[in-house]
Amino acid sequence: KKKDRQQKKDRQQKKDRQQKGEPPAGPGGERDPEPPVAEPAPSGRSAALRARMEARLVSARFRYINQQLYTSTSREAARLFRSDPEAFHIYHRGFARQVERWPQNPLHRIVRYLRRRPATLVVADFGCGDCTLANSVRNKVHCFDLVPLSPLVTVCDMAKVGTA
Repeated sequence: KKKDRQQKKDRQQKKDRQQKGEPPAGPGGERDPEPPVAEPAPSGRSAALRARMEARLVSARFRYINQQLYTSTSREAARLFRSDPEAFHIYHRGFARQVERWPQNPLHRIVRYLRRRPATLVVADFGCGDCTLANSVRNKVHCFDLVPLSPLVTVCDMAKVGTA
């Protein structure tokens, strides 16, 4: 009975498609995909909703990448960013948004501290990002990260930086 009902349903669907002028299904029952239909650009409330949802997706991706970095080795983190170069940029944009919510940016405290110290003090910035520290102080700053967002960055596995 179940097979008979399915065959009857299939025949009805085929008949409906023929009446609509759709091409018949192929030998395996597959049909050519429908041509893409251009969607109108969202406006008003729908555009605002879409923007909020896209922002949430980017935030979620940042949180996922951040968790990966906290729970993996530097070698695994480097592999992640090599396999998905956009992930590094998403991480840094998400991190910047996160820092804006903090009561105080720790980097600003470090900059203030270094400005009160002798310019001869040499500094290493591990995970330097866009080299804000190096661009904010007179000191020689060695910048290390997995991906270069600035020409000042030495790309390396920070767990294996040698000494001079």
